[in-house]
Amino acid sequence: MKMMILLVCLVLFSGKLWAACSTSPAMPQSWDLSSVAVTSSLPVGADIPGSQHTFNVSGTCGTSGSNELAGDPIIACYYGTGAEIAGFPGVYSTGVEGIGIALTNSSGQRVVGGGIGCDTRNTSLGSLDSSLSYQIAVTLSLVKTANDISDTALQQSQTRFGLGVYGKSGIGGGGNNTLSYTGNINIRTESCDVLNNTINVPLGTVTRGQFSSTSPGGVSPDVPFSIELNCDAGANVNIRIDGTADDSLAAGVIKISSGAEGQATGVGIQILKGDTSPVGIGQEWAITPSASEGNLSIPFFARYYLNGQTLSSGSANGTATFTMIYY
Repeated sequence: MKMMILLVCLVLFSGKLWAACSTSPAMPQSWDLSSVAVTSSLPVGADIPGSQHTFNVSGTCGTSGSNELAGDPIIACYYGTGAEIAGFPGVYSTGVEGIGIALTNSSGQRVVGGGIGCDTRNTSLGSLDSSLSYQIAVTLSLVKTANDISDTALQQSQTRFGLGVYGKSGIGGGGNNTLSYTGNINIRTESCDVLNNTINVPLGTVTRGQFSSTSPGGVSPDVPFSIELNCDAGANVNIRIDGTADDSLAAGVIKISSGAEGQATGVGIQILKGDTSPVGIGQEWAITPSASEGNLSIPFFARYYLNGQTLSSGSANGTATFTMIYY
């Protein structure tokens, strides 16, 4: 009888340990990822573009009866049934061939450890401060683990990671301390390969008289360029162009590179879509590949843009990056 009473007490105590930390937003948290495409050119071991999502979680521990201390580490454990994939620390099998899942802390480390009560202090997410509060950011992502990938659905239960104070309280409590994707995720291999990863767009020498106006907003003649793709039939693709916004904050205008001797002033570089509308810097938009497999050219234009600052002659170079996102 004494042994039975001791066992019951241990079970009740264990349950209490995982219920003492508040959280904002409320747990569990999830992110809706209905489908994702994997490119043949994506290296094995890389995160799959479009699958990454960062969760920001904050709160306070130390409710009545708990035993958290300042400096206690916040950790995460993988709660799915998949094993860690050989050769990929912190990447766990999802049950879909060629697809793993990982959780990355704010230092860029993948969390290594699975199961309730695991010890992942070597890849911790943060720690409790002097007031027993915490603020963490973690990124959930799918990882390409092989070149042969099955087109199938990934179950939500295979995407869960639990958060807690190591050896003590769960974040959110009540068994609701998890982060995951929402629903079942359709894995597709339809995608596009970029044929010209580096694109130089010579804007040439432009005189003041070639601008449409010498007032702010005046532009030089458009110079065409394109991004060349080879797409699988029916690929669902978005594109995003990123760059440092010009001080004018005009649509599609990036700042010219700084620090060069003899650099021009008073201009930025504006990037336009094929229909001559400015791109939204840092914003995605959809492109429509052909229903059949083959090459696709996405047209753009670039031009100088008078940003209202004092205009002076000199070099005016700029850099932007483009990213393909597959759905």
